[in-house]
Amino acid sequence: MDFNKLMMNKIITHHKLWNKLALSFVIMVLILQACKKADDFYDKLQALPQIDNTNNFAYKPAYIVGDTMVITGKLYPDKNLQITVGGTTTTIVKTGKIKDGFANMLDQVSIIITGGMAGKGKEVKITSGDYSTLGASIDVYTPGGVGSFDRELKSVRLKTFNNGSQNIFLHCQNGKGDVYYYSAINKDLRHVNKNGEETIIYDLSGALFSGGAVITSFQAGGVDPNGENLYFSAGTSRADYVFVKIDLNSKQLTVLNQSQTIAAPYEGSVNTVKMIISGIYPDSKGNVYLGIGINDGSNGSTLPDAIARYNKADNGIRYLFKNLIYGGTSYPGMPGTNIPFTNTAIKLRFSPDEKLMYVMEESFRDFSAVIEVYDLDARVKLNDFATSDVTGTGSRFNVIGPFSSLQFNMGSGRDINQTFGYLPLPGKRLQVLLFQAGANKFGFPKWVVFDFTEQRTYAYAPGTFDQNSGAYAFRDGDELLNYDGEGNLYATSNGKSYLLKTQEQ
Repeated sequence: MDFNKLMMNKIITHHKLWNKLALSFVIMVLILQACKKADDFYDKLQALPQIDNTNNFAYKPAYIVGDTMVITGKLYPDKNLQITVGGTTTTIVKTGKIKDGFANMLDQVSIIITGGMAGKGKEVKITSGDYSTLGASIDVYTPGGVGSFDRELKSVRLKTFNNGSQNIFLHCQNGKGDVYYYSAINKDLRHVNKNGEETIIYDLSGALFSGGAVITSFQAGGVDPNGENLYFSAGTSRADYVFVKIDLNSKQLTVLNQSQTIAAPYEGSVNTVKMIISGIYPDSKGNVYLGIGINDGSNGSTLPDAIARYNKADNGIRYLFKNLIYGGTSYPGMPGTNIPFTNTAIKLRFSPDEKLMYVMEESFRDFSAVIEVYDLDARVKLNDFATSDVTGTGSRFNVIGPFSSLQFNMGSGRDINQTFGYLPLPGKRLQVLLFQAGANKFGFPKWVVFDFTEQRTYAYAPGTFDQNSGAYAFRDGDELLNYDGEGNLYATSNGKSYLLKTQEQ
């Protein structure tokens, strides 16, 4: 073989060998770099704070100022742990360890929610060492809300009623503290202003209707929020029922309807339909929501059979809901939507200007209380809130917070010592006095607002409600009637013996 060719072959062979060695070296370097990056990524992953969002350890979606928030996960509290809520640095009040379901040790850290964090969708940020992670945002509420007082409330007696248990109070929730009632003893209509001053506004003792008929049983009444028109329903000596309007300025009385029964025609001009009215709820535009049908409790209910509306614009009656009572009276051909209650309805409350009806129900499942909110005109359910049958004190008296986190037990809704009032307030809110008796050591009784817009409850006033050392007690038949511009509440007490007003202490 030619010497030059031999040398050339050797050079080529060595060159290929060096290329292979160089390539192997490069690959090895790349592998080492990749391993280092993987190690670095793993180290970073290990150092990154991690929040446990499993059912057993996930924190709540909403809190009240003053609450303790507990966060669980791999948080590394020994590496300068910092937690912010809505950009506000929190104070860590407790750290500890806890095992998960697989016996892995997790960090558990407690922080206090403060006023500076209040608001919706507040970012939760965990920083440990050089790394940060974001948790699910939370909503933070103040303990109070719209109209809440800064000091505790007490009872003040405005008026004493003689034979008050027979009085029938008219629906009027105008925010001015006005109270209207029918005096069964004197057979007249009366007005009490927010200062306790009473005036007689109409004498109903005489013969007011055709044929000399007189009132034998006053059923219900209501005054529009403007204080211009009063409506009432009553049975007469002619064995019929009248639906009457009184102009409070001119004192003119107009009979809108006279009927002996509930039957067709159900709808049409107010003076042609056949209806018996047991509930009257006027709005500020001249329309009136009506409870149709009288039930005395012998069938297990005192609710009306149906809900209708008197429309001022066309002077007509239109039915909205029917068959309110399970197993109640069925009226052939009655229009309206079958009420979609899934429980036993026990109380109704109306906010006419908001076109809302609140239904207090008793659960078929466990006899606990349920509150549902209905749009009267659309005839649909908007919201609900279900309490719990839990009897443990830990949950039973935890009454302030987002609906989603509450499990307190307020009974079936029938016991006035557990729940009283259910007064509608503007903004889809409901005012309730909770635990009038039996829970003093837990800070009750307490006025609590159910806010169905914000989906939470809040304290109407701090501390406990002072009922004058028990001298003023709400009993069966008493009613929470109205509120005024300062937020004071007006109610009967001691079986309608007194008219009370709340005031700050």
